[in-house]
Amino acid sequence: MKNLIKAIPITSSSTVIDIGANEGQEIEALSPTGCEIHSFEPHPMFFKELYEKYASLPNIHLNQSAAWKSNGKMTLYYKRGVLARNGGASLIKDKTNLDLNLNVEVECIDIAKYISDLNREIDLLKIDAEGAEYEILDHLFETGTFQKIKNIQYEDHSRKIHTAEWRRLKESVLLKYKKNNTALNNWHG
Repeated sequence: MKNLIKAIPITSSSTVIDIGANEGQEIEALSPTGCEIHSFEPHPMFFKELYEKYASLPNIHLNQSAAWKSNGKMTLYYKRGVLARNGGASLIKDKTNLDLNLNVEVECIDIAKYISDLNREIDLLKIDAEGAEYEILDHLFETGTFQKIKNIQYEDHSRKIHTAEWRRLKESVLLKYKKNNTALNNWHG
């Protein structure tokens, strides 16, 4: 992340969207820049930790919700349980490493509307949404919101999702962005 901060560069006037904040690794790395961070983390345990650590900082906006393509509620499925540190919790029930019996209902926010409502350019969008990345990227493309984002970093979870429908979505999204000459950078933490 430190190399990415320098390369973009991220400064005190930058705006960053952190989808899938988890334990706050990126927030911690970005904090010294003084940038504005909008964080999304639906996992109750991780959000509580983020809140305790960062809620008092005026440049960090914590959202206890999943970034998604609409507002509402959805089921978040856990990998190993509510208190598992390496949770990998996901909205995508086709992810092969989840226990569908372990789940919780979470709030979802239409990420395209959220970004549009900010009414500013986004310097960095980081997506680690445990399999929902292509749903989010497709929604950002279809709404035109991707045009407000300078740099998109995402984690691909293909090795854990094997449905034909999901693979078609991935291929379609990658092709849309490629045809539009918009770079999608595969994020590896």
